[in-house]
Amino acid sequence: MSERKSPLKVIPSASEEQLVQALGDLLTRCSQEALARQDKFSVGLSGGSLIQLLTKALKSCNLKTANWVFFFCDERYVPLDDSDSTYGAYRAEWLTQLPSIQESQFVRADTSIPLDACAADYEAKVKSQVDRFDLLLLGMGPDGHTCSLFPEQPATLQETQRLVIPIRNSPK
Repeated sequence: MSERKSPLKVIPSASEEQLVQALGDLLTRCSQEALARQDKFSVGLSGGSLIQLLTKALKSCNLKTANWVFFFCDERYVPLDDSDSTYGAYRAEWLTQLPSIQESQFVRADTSIPLDACAADYEAKVKSQVDRFDLLLLGMGPDGHTCSLFPEQPATLQETQRLVIPIRNSPK
């Protein structure tokens, strides 16, 4: 993955409606910029409440998403149809409500193989598809975790080489 070239941006919003509008504007701008220079728009996603917010934003924008590819920044090591699967939650929400998005646009982890192999395999899938993400949309848990990086597991926060790391004993 290449170094980040654009600054981190936080978009404060006073209401969910404003947040959905700002998210729609961000998706529109970022996708247009990415697709002007390449053939796909790569988006890294976290789970939780972001799923419903993104669904609302995508519905309101009516964007052409055929060239978008979605990656999961905090997938849990559970079967993909488990209620705790980030992929499963997006799949259930988006494939039923957003007809322009196809299952083939999701790059997902193979949680049927051992955890270490799953992490290595997913890292290889990500690296084979993108040099860098065009957009990362990340939430934060009440304990400050994001992307399955938990404050009470400092060893994971020290990783500097791997793009995807296996998380054991995840608090959630």
